Amino acid sequence: MRRLYFVVALTLCAFLFPVPSLTAQNYTITDLGTFGGSQTLAFGINEAGDVIGSANLTCQACYSHAFLYKKGRLHDLGALPGATVSEGYGISGGQGEGKIRATGYSYTQPCVHSDCGAVHAFLYTNGRMLDLGTLPYGMNSEGAAINSSGQVTGWAEISNAQHTFFYQHAFLYSDGTMQDLGTLPGGSTSFGTGINDGWGRGESKGVQVTGYSSTVSGYDHAFLYSGGNMQDLGTLPGGRSSMGYAINRSGEVTGTSGISVGDLHAFLYSHGAMQDLGTLPGLVNSFGQGINDAGDVVGYCVNLFDQHAFLYKDRAMHDLQSMIPEDSGWVLEKANAINNDGQITGIGVHNGATRAFLLTPSRRRRLAESKIAN
Repeated sequence: MRRLYFVVALTLCAFLFPVPSLTAQNYTITDLGTFGGSQTLAFGINEAGDVIGSANLTCQACYSHAFLYKKGRLHDLGALPGATVSEGYGISGGQGEGKIRATGYSYTQPCVHSDCGAVHAFLYTNGRMLDLGTLPYGMNSEGAAINSSGQVTGWAEISNAQHTFFYQHAFLYSDGTMQDLGTLPGGSTSFGTGINDGWGRGESKGVQVTGYSSTVSGYDHAFLYSGGNMQDLGTLPGGRSSMGYAINRSGEVTGTSGISVGDLHAFLYSHGAMQDLGTLPGLVNSFGQGINDAGDVVGYCVNLFDQHAFLYKDRAMHDLQSMIPEDSGWVLEKANAINNDGQITGIGVHNGATRAFLLTPSRRRRLAESKIAN
């Protein structure tokens, strides 16, 4: 909540002691473009500022392909052999052409009358899209996040040999093997959404994963998978359900949780405690979608009529709309990821069309231009 202060005193302080404000115009904004289709969606960003997402193609059915945004343009990642649809969610690396790794999902056959077959998680590396398959007897899987070692988390179906039941379980893909992470006690389903490099870089035992799992109560709870164990992160006070969406190098998690009045609030889980990040003024629900190593969180707030992207930084939630030029033509609806340089990617409406955006802190842009000039 905002506190009220004496207007005269505040105005006088503003003249005598001007200070920088996060609500000033702090970002330049870039439209990531299209493949000629109707929309572009961005979901992940790496430390080099490369972005992963999906974009519609210029075709009669307007299918979408996963894209990589790098060096100012979109690169089509295609789809698995024979398929026509894919979507990119997670990205890592960026130092050198062969270091970029990405994940998401692709259908496994051409679409015929809206039937595109099963979906499979993929690992994009060295210019190739590899099929990660599924858990035993399962048919479908999706990749959600990837770390710098190429380890992937997401969800995959499990089943019995007779295919009489199917459940989704979070997985960790490492060194060519998809490991079932199971569920919280009493749960039947789980979904992996975020992964870090862990304390044992390149080793499965050191990697930490977040996501959400059903519980014996019937409600989903956010989890932290670490050292072979899945820990229930609980909920905010009074809430029944929660979901973890992203994790940083220190094991801090962001996501969303129910609260006592039934609304959903973004949270930051750190040092064993879940902190309520609140919402923007006038908006009811909030969702934490991305987090960097400084603990800065991005996401979005919504009510029945409005949706705004936010940045949570310095213990306050800021409307990203107020941090870009007023005449930009953009409405920022959803921030999905943030890197350690403060670059943010997400989805907005640009001159009436749904587009992926990249926000770059003004200081970073000026530094880059200075290096080019010199």
